[in-house]
Amino acid sequence: MVENKNTKPPLSKDLLISDAVSLYPEVVPIFMEYGLHCVGCFISDSETILEGSLAHGMSEAEVDNMILDAKEAIEAKNK
Repeated sequence: MVENKNTKPPLSKDLLISDAVSLYPEVVPIFMEYGLHCVGCFISDSETILEGSLAHGMSEAEVDNMILDAKEAIEAKNK
């Protein structure tokens, strides 16, 4: 992943799980709470948040809610 030193890509369901965890470690408990337990799995390097979530039986609506909760955690940390 190429990243500008001053900006991070926004959290989205299209971000690789490993990138999300690396860039925003505060999302780990939220992902775990929703059932996305592959935050440290070798698959996380090649699977997006959406792909991993669907593989774990989540609906797209649940993924959207998880992303919203994760964004709130990121925002709270940055205050």
